[in-house]
Amino acid sequence: MDLLLAGTRDGELLAFDADTGALVFKSPHAAQWERYYAPTIYDGSVYVNGGYYGGMYAFDAFSGASLWFVGMPQYDEYTPAVDEEHVYAYVGEYSPGLYVVNRESGQLEYQIRDPNFDWNGW
Repeated sequence: MDLLLAGTRDGELLAFDADTGALVFKSPHAAQWERYYAPTIYDGSVYVNGGYYGGMYAFDAFSGASLWFVGMPQYDEYTPAVDEEHVYAYVGEYSPGLYVVNRESGQLEYQIRDPNFDWNGW
């Protein structure tokens, strides 16, 4: 079975069978009034923006089981980038910068601050 991951909707990660369109899993997660871009899929895991006050989740791409959550400043409209060891998310506002998370454990390893971030939102 090939999976088609549809992304997040109202605090849920949705996965569908690519051949039949049948729902394979629906994994709830915390979210608050944010807009989400597509999840990132890498080596059997799915990474999404989420959290009631900001953060990122990792899910098993085949079962939808939650693997970990890491809190980060609340910021929406980003898609995590992933490599063999890390998951990366640039978030602005509050404490803007590039957040680098251990892909296996979900632990924040370091942040590269962005002192020039300027956002005129809200």
